[in-house]
Amino acid sequence: MSVTLVGYGPAAKQVDSEFVTVSTKAVRSNYEYHRRLHSWVNSARLENGDIVDAQRPDFLIPFLALSERIRLVCTLHGDPLFALRQRRYFGSLLYRRAETKGLRASNRVISVSKTALDRYTSKYPFLGDKATVVPIGVDLTAFAPMDRQLERKRLGIPDRPTVLYAGRLDPEKRVHVLFDAVAMMDNPPSLIIAGSGVENHALKERSRENGAHFLGSVSHEEMPRVIAAADALVLPSAYEGMPTIALEALACGVPVVTTRVGDLPWLISPGKTGFFFDGSPASLQGVLEDHLGDMDKLRTECVRAAKPFGWESVSEQVAEVLLATS
Repeated sequence: MSVTLVGYGPAAKQVDSEFVTVSTKAVRSNYEYHRRLHSWVNSARLENGDIVDAQRPDFLIPFLALSERIRLVCTLHGDPLFALRQRRYFGSLLYRRAETKGLRASNRVISVSKTALDRYTSKYPFLGDKATVVPIGVDLTAFAPMDRQLERKRLGIPDRPTVLYAGRLDPEKRVHVLFDAVAMMDNPPSLIIAGSGVENHALKERSRENGAHFLGSVSHEEMPRVIAAADALVLPSAYEGMPTIALEALACGVPVVTTRVGDLPWLISPGKTGFFFDGSPASLQGVLEDHLGDMDKLRTECVRAAKPFGWESVSEQVAEVLLATS
């Protein structure tokens, strides 16, 4: 089986796959990405029986005209509609129509999150038996415990208690809750912020108060070293499915402090692989003050909890679903 990945960024060829780009630069909107994807599909020579695995339902739209001779799979990573409703009402209406079309046309549907799949099947009963849960996979060779002091020195941050947030800097991620909690602490930790988004400027303004270190978007190859510099990963999100960054942090031996959303209550065991807070700054403040100094004690259990999500195991499950469509 040959594998072709389609997205944006520099084209690349690897031993077991090829990355084909629709744009060498980052696209500025979903509309632009769809337009470029349509153009690529029109020029691509997809053969009878080829399998397309789209990472969002609307990304299947350009392939619908070929659905009689190719097989369509959709992988659900969460619910984009949640964020779209908060930021772009008209865009959310368009997305809902595209989502429905994409899911109806799919031969099989994979969800990386049980809670997300429950929500989708409630909204779209026609998914029925064609949908299944396969968790996110993690490269356990790349994401593994490292020397924390060395990685802090490399990032130019002091060797003291440190908290990481990694993800989009968008309203639903509620990064301001982390900033509010740290502002309430008598002895606040260092903050590392990895990511970008619409709240980037506002949060950087607040970094004058807390000295947060903004790294911008971090490559997948660099992320293990960034995670290794932290004592804990904090996710204050209003909504999550099964966040990849949580699995990657555990694999690096870094506990996760998070809200009880999505599949995180099944992943995080309080006092063993992390802690929960109720979403308020005061609750997060209490968890950090009570437990940040003891996070090293959870290191071994975190690594153990990540092992079932290794790529060897997960890739076999994905391959089984894909081959079942052929």
